[in-house]
Amino acid sequence: MPAKHAKEKKSKELNPFVLITWIIVVFWILSFFIPSGQFERVDNVVDPDSFHIVQKIHVNIFQEILTMGTSALKASGSLILSMLVVGGSLRMITETGAMDLGLDAIIKRYGDKTIAIIPILCCLLGVCGSATVFISTAITLVPICIVIAQKLKLDNAVAVGLAYLGPWIGFMASPINVSTTATAQSLAGIPQFSGFGVRLVMTVIFVLILAAFMTWYCVRIRKDPSKSVMGGQSIDSLSVEANSAYAGQEFTWKHGLILLVFVAGIVYFAIGTKLWKYGPSEMAGILFVAAVFGNIVAGKSLDEGYKTFVKGGQTMVSTVLMIILASMISAILTNGLIIDTVVYYISLPLRALPKAMAAIGMFVANCLINIPIPSGSAQANVVMPIMAPLSDVLGITRQTAILAYQYGDSFTNLMNPTSAAFMGALALAQVSFKKWMKFITPLFTVYLIPIVVSLIWATATGWMGF
Repeated sequence: MPAKHAKEKKSKELNPFVLITWIIVVFWILSFFIPSGQFERVDNVVDPDSFHIVQKIHVNIFQEILTMGTSALKASGSLILSMLVVGGSLRMITETGAMDLGLDAIIKRYGDKTIAIIPILCCLLGVCGSATVFISTAITLVPICIVIAQKLKLDNAVAVGLAYLGPWIGFMASPINVSTTATAQSLAGIPQFSGFGVRLVMTVIFVLILAAFMTWYCVRIRKDPSKSVMGGQSIDSLSVEANSAYAGQEFTWKHGLILLVFVAGIVYFAIGTKLWKYGPSEMAGILFVAAVFGNIVAGKSLDEGYKTFVKGGQTMVSTVLMIILASMISAILTNGLIIDTVVYYISLPLRALPKAMAAIGMFVANCLINIPIPSGSAQANVVMPIMAPLSDVLGITRQTAILAYQYGDSFTNLMNPTSAAFMGALALAQVSFKKWMKFITPLFTVYLIPIVVSLIWATATGWMGF
């Protein structure tokens, strides 16, 4: 009976590719009913009073299917190709045994105290996210976090949580974020990076909440695996190419050197994102160099190394296909000229709300707008020219409007089915969207409290942020 029940439960899981397909169909149908409209733009900045309806454009779904490869390359070309290299490189590194044996050594040394790795990683990745590091490349952290989760006897929801929640939560209210904070402030005509203190306090609060939640969840499922959102599936069945071939081996100086070069590469990439605008392709190159070096140190031949590289790249194929398929959503919204229409009509009800409710309404509006426009900088260029003058009319400071935009931009990024990279990460970790929502809903419910309180406070005090 239990086996039958488990089989029935498993059959109800929705394939992520099926979910994306239905989302594409829904947006395509909506494109026939939502009027095509546009704002006038000067230097890519929206004129908030210039919205006008244009001749209706009907999206040809067959044309979108034929050109989905081209659409994906335009939107995520470097990410798609880089994921294959990253997958191959990480497989080469893990095949040296350095990661497995290193984590085994830590667990052996600290035992149950090893769970402290979780809050430490949350805080470190939160700091990285605040500096916009690992935002566009968070998906590349998933395989590494899967290894960590497996060694700590945790599920793959934890792996995705570490890889995505850490950077994105740090990103949410970041006082030093160039792509959202500085961009939005520039568009709103207020000093860049002003309001540093409040944003820093909120970032610390958000990261600490994340660390507490992740630690609580991990301790809970280690005591009782049935509490895992992944259900009755075993940890090993959820891992991506888990390697248990190193049982009985000792961690040596060679493994330490491999890990040192690997970590040095990650640090170099983090620095490069700030100094030289490094992105997914540069990260792929750095990991490739570290992987080849690791194979040489481990005494493996290049032939053996490249065979491993190909196998690692194969593990990323489903993720790449997910990104390609999901790119059709953005193409439909863009080619149908309905993104501006959605933004305009969402902004209209805010005019009728009281100040405090209007600020919260801006947050909700940005959450909704973030679904068709998941890019933070792109959303700033579309939203802030509207929200900034609207905040003046409503008697809300522009600094508060920017904070509401920041919250809304990041809040839905971690449960946005239209985000190709995010859905790709879930597919890579074999975590269904339904299970992810079960995992993240309690955390995001808690986050609503400091978000709402801070917006009410900013409205009540007339926060200028100087």
